[in-house]
Amino acid sequence: METVSVEEALRKGQRMVDYPTKGILIIGGAIDYYLISARLIDGFGILLAIILPFLVAWLWWSVMVTKWRLWAFKNVRNVHRLEREAVRLSLIWPRGSFFEKTEIRTATEEVKWADLQQKFLKDDVFTDDLSVPQETRVYISKMQKRLEFGLGVLVLAVGLFFCVLREDYVMGPFFVLVGLLITYIGYRGMINRKPQIIINENGIQTASAPFTDWREVYNEEAYTDASGKNSRNYLSYNCPSGLVKIEISDLDIARKTLSHLLIVYRGRSKQRKGI
Repeated sequence: METVSVEEALRKGQRMVDYPTKGILIIGGAIDYYLISARLIDGFGILLAIILPFLVAWLWWSVMVTKWRLWAFKNVRNVHRLEREAVRLSLIWPRGSFFEKTEIRTATEEVKWADLQQKFLKDDVFTDDLSVPQETRVYISKMQKRLEFGLGVLVLAVGLFFCVLREDYVMGPFFVLVGLLITYIGYRGMINRKPQIIINENGIQTASAPFTDWREVYNEEAYTDASGKNSRNYLSYNCPSGLVKIEISDLDIARKTLSHLLIVYRGRSKQRKGI
């Protein structure tokens, strides 16, 4: 029976696949560091020690991701959403990618996965969330901008300290300029009362893009773009005017919440307008 929610399946996938894979890499790296720093290995041994954790982690992922796939896509009804979210969480790779082909499957598992493809021929089932209002307006986070404003004032004070008390006219003006910039950005955000996103069952609008009916919106998603140590959250969607992309990291809404709203309002529109 299809009794498992998308969220439950994703959590189990992280426990089965993601966390152990990362754990293998971390523990393997720690062991490598100890062996190398203690000079217990050298030359080819160092190269092997560096490669081995990656091979073990890849082997774990390749085997366990198949087992999770078969369990999750068998027990979850909304397989389209499950696949999108699993790719976003890096549990699985997009269809047709090179790394998807590195998954290890037995002949029996290949047959089971082929049988499950029939589920993708059906649209996901929409279940309304009555706690979601008729319309949601998303604003710039006032708390975050107050913190930015406070940080700017602090940096500005440091700059004045260097200028006045230390007579340092290199670091002082630098901190003053940076402080003024941060303070200005924080202040602008604090006084901005314009909604950055308006979303309801009729469509979606952002501060940079006009209202667009759901009939003309596609590929909408709220996602995290991780680059190095930094990660930022975005809302993006395609419409007749092109790609709309807005950063939501500074807004008073979490990425998961916005992702849920996209599903709910799109689903309501389909139910009431038949799109």
